[in-house]
Amino acid sequence: MHALCGFWLSLALLMVLAGGLPWTELFGSNFKTVRDQTGTGYPTGYHGRGLESDPTKAANKLDLDDVVTIAKDKDLAGVVTITIPTKPKGIYSISNRAEALKDQQQIHVDQYSGNVIKTFSWSDVGVLSNGRHVVMRIHQGEFFGQANWYFMLGLCVLTAVLSASALVSYCLRKPKKSLGLPKAARDKQIGVLLWGSMLLLGITLPMFGISLLAIMTLCLISKILKKTIRLVSAAS
Repeated sequence: MHALCGFWLSLALLMVLAGGLPWTELFGSNFKTVRDQTGTGYPTGYHGRGLESDPTKAANKLDLDDVVTIAKDKDLAGVVTITIPTKPKGIYSISNRAEALKDQQQIHVDQYSGNVIKTFSWSDVGVLSNGRHVVMRIHQGEFFGQANWYFMLGLCVLTAVLSASALVSYCLRKPKKSLGLPKAARDKQIGVLLWGSMLLLGITLPMFGISLLAIMTLCLISKILKKTIRLVSAAS
């Protein structure tokens, strides 16, 4: 049960992990840097930054009800949000959070004339931001409806079974009066694929990379100390 759950859970858990990583400090900031440098994120002005209303038409300033009417006319799917301007050149932004990402839009409106300054659809979003939202929605149980929720619930249950079965397996199989720690393998050679995987993960996940370096440093110090002790013992 432990081996079977571990095998089938591994890929699913990696996907869930990927959905949460962009929110972390180290990975998230590096991800945003790569996204911005490669132009694979949101297009310029997507969230309204850099867009302005024309104050010369201040006599015809819209109120919130007018913007609500504009939003209703767009017939947007899902939950619709209206961001209110706080400055003379600020804009109204109409956005929606739909179940299907392709149905999401950002509509920016001049607060005085009511003219639409810019409209963005989800097809304008770059591949990295798009991919991030896909795995993020799966992580939150929102990507493919109620089935996604049950999928995440199943992962949680199977992870609990995996942990419990590991403890039971250990208790049943370990030698009596011993911790039952496995002996080190005689062949300690590490293949190129494993080295490459660890290097890639160490770069992608900085804390994992730092942990690897710390472990390797401690192992090296331990070897040097043991060799020094043997040489001192032999000399004496």
